Amino acid sequence: MPDRDRVRLETLLQELPKTELSILLGKRRFLGLHKLVSGKSDEPLPDSSIASYAVALDGVRLLEQPAVLSALLLRLGSAKLKGLAKHHLEQPFQRDADNALALASKPLRSGSMLTREILSSLGLSELLLQETDRKPAVETIEPYEPLPPMMDFQSEVRSRCVDLFTHGATELLIQMPTGAGKTRTAMELIVDLVDAKSLFSDGLSVIWLAHTEELCEQAIDSFSSVWAMRGAETTFIARLWSSYSPSQVHLRGGVVVAGTSRMHAMRLNEPKAFDELASNSAIVVLDEAHRALAPTVQSQIAALRRRAGSLLIGLSATPARTAEPSGENAALAALFGHNLVSPELGDNPINELRRRGILSKLERIELRYGEDEDPEENAVSTLDDDDFPESVLSALAVNVRRNSAIVKELECRVSRTEPGIVFCCSVAHADLLAAALRLRGVRAAAIDCKMRRGARRYVIQQFSRGEMDVLLNFGVLSTGFDAPNVRTVLIARPTKSPILYSQMLGRGLRGPKMGGTENCTLIDVRDHLGRFGDLNELYLRFQPYWS
Repeated sequence: MPDRDRVRLETLLQELPKTELSILLGKRRFLGLHKLVSGKSDEPLPDSSIASYAVALDGVRLLEQPAVLSALLLRLGSAKLKGLAKHHLEQPFQRDADNALALASKPLRSGSMLTREILSSLGLSELLLQETDRKPAVETIEPYEPLPPMMDFQSEVRSRCVDLFTHGATELLIQMPTGAGKTRTAMELIVDLVDAKSLFSDGLSVIWLAHTEELCEQAIDSFSSVWAMRGAETTFIARLWSSYSPSQVHLRGGVVVAGTSRMHAMRLNEPKAFDELASNSAIVVLDEAHRALAPTVQSQIAALRRRAGSLLIGLSATPARTAEPSGENAALAALFGHNLVSPELGDNPINELRRRGILSKLERIELRYGEDEDPEENAVSTLDDDDFPESVLSALAVNVRRNSAIVKELECRVSRTEPGIVFCCSVAHADLLAAALRLRGVRAAAIDCKMRRGARRYVIQQFSRGEMDVLLNFGVLSTGFDAPNVRTVLIARPTKSPILYSQMLGRGLRGPKMGGTENCTLIDVRDHLGRFGDLNELYLRFQPYWS
């Protein structure tokens, strides 16, 4: 939120009667934030802080609450309120309170006349609702520019994949550490296969499947760059996720990048379009391929490979479903023909890639939050389920000592030149920590999967441009997030899954040869430090399942 709008919104809230403000916003919900900001667990929350805490914690979402927005609109005065009602309500009311509530109940949308007039009347700007522009459903790609040459280990993986397919294999999975260029390697392989088989000129397609928008966009950026360098002709790449709906003509003879949930919906609700897509599918690629055994994903793969000779390529840094030997791991290996292709980098691939500057050198720090053991810590260390239940994560999310330690560590460590990302226990946890950091002078933002996609993209772009010092998230950035400048990764979300853990950690692994940093700091909250071994152990532990 721009500083001018933040100050103005705080002022608007402060002008409301204190009793009304407490009822509207709920004073008790700010107690945890107050303890983090003040650093004192027993200091009472002053009424004068409610407005600033509300803006820090909720931001523009305050205006999406009809009760809050209607209270602010009522203070515009009867004449102004009736003017807005006359222009934007089909049937204005006699009472100001009814007009205010009716106007406040309409959704705020950037660019709409109602939104513009409401914000202007309150002295706020439309910058509050900034989002990135929506990209087109189909992009045309023409050959035009060079790319840096592939690394030797990337070329090795590509050549081994081509050799496997040449000798009759139809499935394989590429394993490379996060930050080592899996996507680039896969795209180079795809261009090899497209050229060798004249797929696009024959009206056949490559279907790239991923489960998040970020992964989908990453694939589009990579293919665009590789095709621009190596492609012999103009081609297209189509977006097929969320509400994107490319025309039928763009479902064949190019690359279709699709979200797995959108593909599932298409198969159920648009069977003719899905059949058209499947009938022209020559190569299916699944990003984060350890998800392949999910019933909807597995059925999609089978349905898309109905053409004889269609190929399946998986990508993953962690090619397994679970940490321990299981039938699921065996089934995953079987789905990809037991063909696991990873670069030959010696007994310690991670250290070798660090030596080459491909991956950053990692400093691992334990963050403690009290000399005495917490009951939450005991709960974390004794549970035997696949992962920790929501009740444990919720308890950790409101632990004042824990949150205070996290905030102080970030306050000392992150900056414009030392940006960091944090993995939190919940959406509310990310919002709480981000608000506390902002009130303590740190440029922080929180994102989650429930945000409008355009707003989420905008915040991520701010972070990538250096306009935010730390990005806090829950359930968003573990895959498909590419910010090579990350210097600190703080894992505040305990997990027993080495797959999730390595994905979170991987956000800071990109080294200087890959546009990243030479060094990265991993801050592991005391809850689960030591549960997993070093990165090399995490990388190699899944390979025996494929033998």
